[in-house]
Amino acid sequence: MSKENLMTVSYDDDSYFVNENMSCYEFEFLKGCIKKLKVDDQEILYLKFSCGLEYSEISKTLGITSATARKRLQYAKNRLKILLEKGDL
Repeated sequence: MSKENLMTVSYDDDSYFVNENMSCYEFEFLKGCIKKLKVDDQEILYLKFSCGLEYSEISKTLGITSATARKRLQYAKNRLKILLEKGDL
């Protein structure tokens, strides 16, 4: 997946958030929290968890090092965790 193709991905696409074990409320809450994140955070979460890319693939897609991809994912997950713990949309 190239950076150009990535820019056409809609983060409003529900397949990005699908989890069969989630209630409708949990699904909407998670979706709302992810939408509050910066686009860079949404992008790296999408590449890792929806596309299932490895760090090396993410680094090629975004034009960054694997170490940077790993750190960005860590930061994005931490920011998402904070939003989920706050519980306010």
